[in-house]
Amino acid sequence: MAQDAEHSDEYDLSGSPRRGLIMATLSFFAGLTTIAFYGVAGPTFQEALGISGALLGLLLSSPHISKVALRVPFGAWVDDIGARKPILILMGMTLVGFVGLVATLFLFYPDNFGSHLYDPLLVFGILAGAGSATFSVGIAQTSYWFPEEKQGFVMGVFGGAGNIGPGIINSVIPFLIGVAGLALAYSSLLVFMLAATALYFVYGANPYTSSFWTGDSTATEHSASPRTWARRSSLAAAPGTR
Repeated sequence: MAQDAEHSDEYDLSGSPRRGLIMATLSFFAGLTTIAFYGVAGPTFQEALGISGALLGLLLSSPHISKVALRVPFGAWVDDIGARKPILILMGMTLVGFVGLVATLFLFYPDNFGSHLYDPLLVFGILAGAGSATFSVGIAQTSYWFPEEKQGFVMGVFGGAGNIGPGIINSVIPFLIGVAGLALAYSSLLVFMLAATALYFVYGANPYTSSFWTGDSTATEHSASPRTWARRSSLAAAPGTR
């Protein structure tokens, strides 16, 4: 971190390749967990809501709706404004979904939990799934931070570490439900999501080798100014930024 600060001061930049990779991976790890938003708790929701298997299937797949709808536009948006704002918007939508579900569970579960709550739960699932779209944003952010010869490794780190989130959630949720109950189990996930979003808000930084950094809306990564590329090469090759 001291080296990151040194490079930032020297070149008047915010962030570093290493920090960019860590923050992009964290946001993807946290965001992708939302594809298992209802996940293994599905049977519990089905019994409490009194819904059919078809409606349960729609509820379980609700996070995928926003994931599919948002990945392309938010990924493309990175070329215009950087990754920080898109990721924070996506994580913010996810937090709204989590807060809505947790509030509903505390207010209505189990005594007044029924099929009349199905529609809002479906909306909460769609909102929560927005975090999964951090994949396309994080890919773009990571590729901007590193030169071509390093992208194979960093993309492997980003994708490999980020993709284990849903598996961990599917393992942890049944345990939390058994120990603390449904409402507190999802409250724990909400706290985790809040922490991940706060960390990204504090430490996430836009890469410095893209059209929005150079101020040229028609520029691309490969047409950035020589000054931009000089700064990129210096930081990417500097010790401690890999």
